[in-house]
Amino acid sequence: MAHPERDEARNIGVLVIAPKVAFSKARFLISRSGVVSGTPKYQLLRSIMESYKIEMAEEPALGFGPKDWTFDDLILLHNECKNIVQFTEPHVYYGDPHEVLDKLYRERVVPPFSYGGTGHWTRAKAIEAFRKPFETFDKLDCLLESPKIGSGDKATSFDLGVKNGRLTHIIQNVSFKAKDVQRSEQVTGWFAITWSHLRAETNAEGILIAEPPEPRIKEAVRTYHKIQPWLKEAGVTMVSSDDASQFALKIAQKLSKN
Repeated sequence: MAHPERDEARNIGVLVIAPKVAFSKARFLISRSGVVSGTPKYQLLRSIMESYKIEMAEEPALGFGPKDWTFDDLILLHNECKNIVQFTEPHVYYGDPHEVLDKLYRERVVPPFSYGGTGHWTRAKAIEAFRKPFETFDKLDCLLESPKIGSGDKATSFDLGVKNGRLTHIIQNVSFKAKDVQRSEQVTGWFAITWSHLRAETNAEGILIAEPPEPRIKEAVRTYHKIQPWLKEAGVTMVSSDDASQFALKIAQKLSKN
């Protein structure tokens, strides 16, 4: 879909069908289009998708297409839709359809973003906040930088991890003071969806360290409140960046006792 304020197209979702197992699901991140939830443009987008028999929920959202769709239906969709919403040419993938959907969503819609610049909470600042107390308690070997869960093409990387014989914490970082608040929303949505699938597999705690927005930046404040139910549903604990050092200290203390 074309971004309304930028001369570029954005992938806002991915649709995967597997007719033999009656699988037809989609995953969306509408905010990437620049269309704000609840606005007339947003409702127009939803109505367009529904006209193609694709149901959308609130984001980070799953969508559903007709279970009797075939590859030919996707080709027809690609050929017919050349206006506000476009569908890329369909391709064949092999594997579990749920895994294919998640993989394509991560790669094509919401790649993990890193934050640069100064004055905002970053992965580098998180590492620094954790390193000091872990050094104090001689537990630096328990701190993991860029840990991965899974192997090969299915491996997912995160900012930080903590282990004590097994993985105990996976930590992602985000700033709602960053200039591009949509990226903050995308990172949070990506982490919430990813962790909802990996939580049972790892038996670790998912932590999002978030730098709160400036109260005067209304869009950032709205987004900050919007993402909190996503995290709760995914079983992710949100920690303010202001409390990150104290949070790291508590983990290091607990590790030293064990």
